[in-house]
Amino acid sequence: MRIALQTTMSSRIPDRLDRGTEMLVEQLEGREGVEVLVVTYRGKRVRRRHQVVMRALDQELRWRRRALPRHLRRFDAELIQAGRPLPGGDLPLVLSVPSARPWAREASVPPSVRLYRAATTRALPQAAAVLVPSAHVRDELLEHVAGLDADRVHAATPAVPPEFTLGAEEPAHLARAGVRRPYALALVDRAGGSDAYPVVAALERMLERDVRLNLVIAGGSGYGDRRLVHRVEASPWTGRMIIAGNLDPAASLSLLRGAACVVAPTARADFPLPALEAMACGRAVVAASGPAAEALAGAALTVDVRDPPALADAIHTAVFDEAARQVLQTAGPQVAARYTPERTADETLDVYRRVLREDGVAWHPGRRVGRHRPQS
Repeated sequence: MRIALQTTMSSRIPDRLDRGTEMLVEQLEGREGVEVLVVTYRGKRVRRRHQVVMRALDQELRWRRRALPRHLRRFDAELIQAGRPLPGGDLPLVLSVPSARPWAREASVPPSVRLYRAATTRALPQAAAVLVPSAHVRDELLEHVAGLDADRVHAATPAVPPEFTLGAEEPAHLARAGVRRPYALALVDRAGGSDAYPVVAALERMLERDVRLNLVIAGGSGYGDRRLVHRVEASPWTGRMIIAGNLDPAASLSLLRGAACVVAPTARADFPLPALEAMACGRAVVAASGPAAEALAGAALTVDVRDPPALADAIHTAVFDEAARQVLQTAGPQVAARYTPERTADETLDVYRRVLREDGVAWHPGRRVGRHRPQS
């Protein structure tokens, strides 16, 4: 089985694939009879200015039309998995759709997301299969995209990287970030500000009651960061809050392991991977309630993060209620251990095999049989 995996490079580490793709490639290449070609567009990083973004997009589309087909012919691929629609070709396409938000939030998305939504909507009916990260994303996609065949939409759950384990933090990383104990760690998504606002409000309520706790906000680096900085600077408790932003993997791991509790406030998350990573490190987790929280299997405190008083109570319980914290710290690693790279690879391979069978390709470990073509 020859699989072409079209992906992008990590936004945080130059010349490196994102961690999820790395783990998938490692697992697939270790399977008998499976070969993987990773094809990626190494475009320049651009600022968020409309003309510059559109010029970079035009360069990427040209690469997809000209260079990508040459890579695929050279490799003699049988199937391609991609995160974006591709120009026409005879290879079966497994289209990765990480989120149903572009369709569920029609009015409140930027122009680049509307462009992605329009192109992907046209490509979805032609894809041999669609891969999503969870069952509820599958349900949302089927609800919002008319004419999409439910039998071709499959869930392959993301994996918790194996480096997220129980262990001690590195004090040097905490000192470099200016972090003071005890602290709650809020993990926000790339949009930056909006997810952190309720956590800031919850901490202010706790500090007004003379609760001794600091707040570290990690993640972000998106268009909301400046507003978040203004919000924190305007707080009467700004000295108790640190915006760490995006950190390197070692520093992020130390922050997780040293936190009194971890808050994952992204209510619109499609899969709660940050919460599971914190649970794998033995941290007590407070997560946003919603369909995605089902993956946490009751091993985290779930709350409506739009309600600061309720969020403050949950953080207080996770940090200061010894019995509740022990239960969370014991159950968390057990739940996180279910989401392994092997499981992700198994679920993904099942989709590949199904697509190749339906496309007329017989596949057996160690032997490749060409695509059946009708006799003229």
